[in-house]
This record gives sequence, C-alpha cells and structure tokens, in this order.
Amino acid sequence: MSESMMHLIPFTQFVLPDGKRKQIEFETENKEVADLAHALIEKGVKFEIEILTTGLINVEAMFNDECIADGLCANGPPVVETVEKMVRRASEVINGNS
Repeated sequence: MSESMMHLIPFTQFVLPDGKRKQIEFETENKEVADLAHALIEKGVKFEIEILTTGLINVEAMFNDECIADGLCANGPPVVETVEKMVRRASEVINGNS
C-alpha cells in the first residue's frame, strides 16, 4: 500500500489569545495547489492562518500588506478545501486572471 505524497505550504499562524506569530507548514496532497502556492511565494505572496475566538478558521493570502484572497471555514477537514480555493484565487489575482 502506497502512502500519498504530502506537500508543504508555509503559513504564518496567529495564535490565541494574543495573536503571537508562529511559522507553520500546511500539508496538502494536492501537488498542483502546493506548486501554485510556492510560485506565489516567489512573487512575494505570504499566507496567514488563524483560529478566531468563534472557533472558525480564517486564511488569507497577503501581497504588499493587502489581502488578495481569503477564506473562512469550520476547523477540521473543511480547512483543506478553503486553503486550496484561497491559493487558486490568489493565483488568479497575481497572474491577472481575476
């Protein structure tokens, strides 16, 4: 039985209760999304993630201190799809396909 290959996307996580920053890596099996994310990082995009006091997860793609794509979802499995959508949207914005 073969294991799925995991791909890592670097994120800055804002940690409760005071928003302290922590560098983490988000794991995805989707190589296409990981490759898009790394291409965006090379262009200066930064990815941020935080758990809100409501328990929801907020993800953002930042470029020149401006949010160019974001997503909000419940904690757990929905985070994967939300991150993938956010990365694709950020790619559209940066590459002029929006």
